[in-house]
Amino acid sequence: MRRRDETQAPAPTLASALAPACAPFRAIAPGLTLALSLAAVFAASLALGDRALPAAEILGALTGDRTTSPASAMIVLDLRLPRAALAALAGAALGLAGTIAQTVMRNPLAEPGLLGVNAGAAVAALAPPRRVKTSSPTKSISNPSEVVAPGGARSSASVPR
Repeated sequence: MRRRDETQAPAPTLASALAPACAPFRAIAPGLTLALSLAAVFAASLALGDRALPAAEILGALTGDRTTSPASAMIVLDLRLPRAALAALAGAALGLAGTIAQTVMRNPLAEPGLLGVNAGAAVAALAPPRRVKTSSPTKSISNPSEVVAPGGARSSASVPR
């Protein structure tokens, strides 16, 4: 004969009772964490530098407050804000490019090395240095590896496999 304890279902725990309520939060938690991290890094890039600025001066410069010093406004609006915005956009573009590459190749571990991009850039960068003329008659580039490496990467990536 069975004992009564063996036939009963286990008592619900707090975690099992809250699981349906936490499901929407689990779906947005990674995105929320990334957004908060981006906001914190963006704020830090506006505040930190050769001259650290307090939050009141940064907010004053961003809102156009006339009591903010012109030097602080120039530092925030002309130097730090464009640099921080461009860094965020470049990071987003690189992330999107990686996502597209992984989706197109149907490989979650895909990277530029699989396409030969790294090898093509290295071959082009190690080419014998030559002087490259620019549009200005007085300027030339003596080490053009930074100019030809992207071309090598593009050409090796475009070769059909």
